[in-house]
Amino acid sequence: MTLEMNLNPNLDEFYQFPRWTVEEQNQRLTTQAFLVDKEQQGMDVLRIYFYSGFFIEQYEKENGMYENIPFKQGYKPSQFFECVQLGKLKEYLFRGSNMLKI
Repeated sequence: MTLEMNLNPNLDEFYQFPRWTVEEQNQRLTTQAFLVDKEQQGMDVLRIYFYSGFFIEQYEKENGMYENIPFKQGYKPSQFFECVQLGKLKEYLFRGSNMLKI
């Protein structure tokens, strides 16, 4: 397994992320981030992404609006990647990802 992502937080990206438009945020998440988890919450969808060394929660509302919240602390990437290697994550979360090669 080869990971092609930076595990150290890029603080410049972290502080710039909220300043980008929602469209630019979503474009970066879909093309450059790694989808960690996805779950349906009623009519809304919650996705957790790993991007540039930090995690982002994305809420997709029923009306099509998005809210992206970056977190500098909370998750430990090393623990997350241990779970990937042990096969504890759902297969659909990493199958076809452009950021993870198995």
